[in-house]
Amino acid sequence: APSAPQWRIVPLDLDTSVRLGHLTITFAFVLAILMGFAFAFEIWTFEGQALASVFALIANSVAAGFMLTFLGAWLWKKHGEIDEEEETAGAKGDEDGGDDEEDAQDPRSLALPWQLARLGLGLVILAIPVCALTGYANLSHYLAGGLIFSAIVVCGALMLWALIQEVINNLLGGDGRKGRLRQRFSLPDSASALSFWLQLVAAVALFCGTLILLLLIWGVPQTTLNLWITEFLDGVQVGEFTISPGDIFIAIVVLVGALFVTRMLRRLLTDRILPRTRLDPGVRFSISAAASYAGVALAILLSISALGLDLSNLAIIAGALSVGIGFGLQNVVNNFVSGVLLLIERPIKVGDWVIVGAYEGTVRRISVRSTEIETFDRSEVIVPNSDLISSPVVNWTHKTRMARLKVAVGVAYGTDTKKVHDILLDLAKQHDHVARYPEPYVLFMGFGDSSLDFELRVYVQDVDYFLSVPSDLNFAVDQAFREEGIEIPFPQRDVHIKERPRDDEPGEDVPQQQDSGKKPGTASKDVPEGDAS
Repeated sequence: APSAPQWRIVPLDLDTSVRLGHLTITFAFVLAILMGFAFAFEIWTFEGQALASVFALIANSVAAGFMLTFLGAWLWKKHGEIDEEEETAGAKGDEDGGDDEEDAQDPRSLALPWQLARLGLGLVILAIPVCALTGYANLSHYLAGGLIFSAIVVCGALMLWALIQEVINNLLGGDGRKGRLRQRFSLPDSASALSFWLQLVAAVALFCGTLILLLLIWGVPQTTLNLWITEFLDGVQVGEFTISPGDIFIAIVVLVGALFVTRMLRRLLTDRILPRTRLDPGVRFSISAAASYAGVALAILLSISALGLDLSNLAIIAGALSVGIGFGLQNVVNNFVSGVLLLIERPIKVGDWVIVGAYEGTVRRISVRSTEIETFDRSEVIVPNSDLISSPVVNWTHKTRMARLKVAVGVAYGTDTKKVHDILLDLAKQHDHVARYPEPYVLFMGFGDSSLDFELRVYVQDVDYFLSVPSDLNFAVDQAFREEGIEIPFPQRDVHIKERPRDDEPGEDVPQQQDSGKKPGTASKDVPEGDAS
């Protein structure tokens, strides 16, 4: 669609789309003429087959020439905008010539798998006229027809997939859109997850249908294809156990349904039933958690039964685990059970900002044995799951990303405290990332040694601003106090050095004073100029 860029399924620029559209129309027109000529004159019914061979050579060579045109470098490259640095690097490589051909790579060149696919298609297309020229007309027709009809099926599948995506995203949301059904019926945000699963199911179904059509095009008999599908649906025998897609699908449905019922039951207990009782909040939480664990265990057992596994085998697994524990695997089992509890209870989850002991960072991965935390210094800390279960963990983003911040300020004695209160409150309300509710407030903390101590407490909607907001407020407070003439004091101390007179050492002869015109009994002392005081 050269005139409608928003309709293009494959991202192409304007020139390429125009050229591709003209080439496709011309190719279809030439194929229509050749096929019409062949059917009109019934070329394949001639007894000598000479005319059919010559026609196959001409028609398939023309088709191969068009198909080779589709493999040109003008189409097999990255389309759209590229970075200026990459473009400069590519231009520099062209100017340098062939000295550093290996180092100077085209920024628009495709990845290696696409290049290999292009090479393979080129070899198959070149084989079409060669087979027709050497007398293998049927093989030439087979290759040409297979490539043409395969391209038609793949393009049709791409258009159908784009249509399915557009319908689902418009109804339920996705790609930044809320969806018409979500807007009209006020559906929760989980509807976007439903759109993802619907697209996944549609993609699998479309892929399977496209694969079946391609197999039929390339000559796989219908009976063989039916046999493969039947064997696949019947399952694969592994020992005494049969794995079939139907059983797996039923097991997944049972597991998801049981987990959904368990979640609804826990919500019902937590929000409606237990709050009406007089039980302690801790007891209520324990009851809801136990119900949740029991529901998850029951969901797993039901899904195993739906899968066709014998539950008696679980006794063998439990026995093996008990033997392992007896041989010193207590730590492994402890971490494993702790990991299961973390994944089910979810006190921490991927992306949370946590503090574990001396380490602070973001949770990147939770496995059944350990949890990976990336610190803000970009180092990775591997924490055993048992430490997260048995030790206190600070989670800044467990229930909400809101956080409270404190900004301590001291002013000199004699400052108008009401004025300080108003200035701090105004600065907090003017900041973009400070929440309007709960409202910021100012506390007069007390009388310090050198200052009147105030504390500004504000709330931010996102804990990511935990450091930037106090810094901005400190800058603003310093500027506002300078403009208002409010002094921020610093600790001052007066140090008095007391000099004691030196006593003469015992037994030391005191030199006699020479007469210098002073009164008897007075000592002479040289005093530096300016130090007479």
